[in-house]
Amino acid sequence: MKKSITVISLLALLLTSCGGQKFATSGQNYELLPADDTTGWTVVKMNSVLTENLYFKLRFDPTFWEIKESKGDYITNFYFDHVGYEDGTCIVLPGMKGYELEKEYTVSQWAFRSDRTSGIDYEFMNPVTGIIEMRVFETSSNGEGMPASLFELHLPTDGQDQAQCYNDYQQLIGTYTFDHYEGTPEELKTILLNLEEIKKQNAAAEKQKELEQIKTAPSGTGETV
Repeated sequence: MKKSITVISLLALLLTSCGGQKFATSGQNYELLPADDTTGWTVVKMNSVLTENLYFKLRFDPTFWEIKESKGDYITNFYFDHVGYEDGTCIVLPGMKGYELEKEYTVSQWAFRSDRTSGIDYEFMNPVTGIIEMRVFETSSNGEGMPASLFELHLPTDGQDQAQCYNDYQQLIGTYTFDHYEGTPEELKTILLNLEEIKKQNAAAEKQKELEQIKTAPSGTGETV
């Protein structure tokens, strides 16, 4: 998805409370909590970029992943950086918006399910190089009409092992759970209406693109306008 062009004004807050360490920026924050299952993995509670009032939890193995500030490089304020790869080559953007793409991709999708969550896993392949550059996980609704959360994986494209990066990403997104929503029902309704409008605009743009492709198709292909 498209990188943010606005430099994030960081509040650079590090707070300590009985709940755990809290890290905050002007638009997104997270809190580290103790492990709550037998894996011993760290629990992180974080809000979404889509709406700051929507909170979710992930469980991650700190020997695999490190949370870093994006400092304006990505649409999210924080990201998970895989410690087994060169910095920035195997990363996950948590709770992102997911509306804009920087370039054309060949997109495939599969259903994804774990013990904690379910949703759709999208694969984005560069049609020129044939390299899979991104995966995006869209969570299912929690049944209460809450907007889905999106998680974007950037895969290494420089010869590093893509398979291991993807496998560890699956482990991470498989721990997703919806936590809570702090806004009012009216605010949530507005968010959902805006999302529906965006979906309609995207669908219209895709239809227009298909029509343009048909119009420019070589004669004799059997395609008609």
